[in-house]
Amino acid sequence: HQWNWGKNGRVIVAADFTHFSNGSTALPNLGINLIGLRCSFRPNRETWDEGPLLLPEIPLVFKRSGWQIETALRMGLRDVGLPMGPRHPISNLHASLHYRTKEASSWSGTCAFDLTYNQSLRDNGFPEPAIDPIDRIQTALLAGGRWHLGKTALTILQGWILSHPDRELGRRHLLVTIQAPICPEIRMEVGLRSFSLRADYPFIGVAWAPGAH
Repeated sequence: HQWNWGKNGRVIVAADFTHFSNGSTALPNLGINLIGLRCSFRPNRETWDEGPLLLPEIPLVFKRSGWQIETALRMGLRDVGLPMGPRHPISNLHASLHYRTKEASSWSGTCAFDLTYNQSLRDNGFPEPAIDPIDRIQTALLAGGRWHLGKTALTILQGWILSHPDRELGRRHLLVTIQAPICPEIRMEVGLRSFSLRADYPFIGVAWAPGAH
């Protein structure tokens, strides 16, 4: 946030939160949380252009309003047990529904359904290690929002595991995804699923949105 200080200049204050993690690809996963506060003063200059900063125009296909259906296929990796133990591949099929109220809006409301084949549950299942492959399938419902940053999209969803939760992590989790378009209908993405700021697994994926915007 910034305040104008008369003709002298502007006072700018900013706060941020940063979490460092290896995404549980190796243990121990001792994450570090940092909270920062910055304050600065920017003096005025007569040569400054006080007009708005004009960014390159975003094509209309990336900012249309209305409903949008999207599906994504994701692959991740998780380490369970001692450091340097076996790394379990995790695959995920994600279906989401977004609603954007108007073209000028910077966010969309989002709900989603996850179907995850979590091979790590064979070592750490609920209530016992999952022997049958069917018992390694997790389903989840999620809700949250998507922020449109030009062509890039940041999605933050609160989720609830419906079937076969991990006995240590529980059911409630956070899913964060960043997408960048290859073309209007196809996006590459990276993301992380975490439980109470404890990373479960990072993933990469590709998303398809017919008639994308």
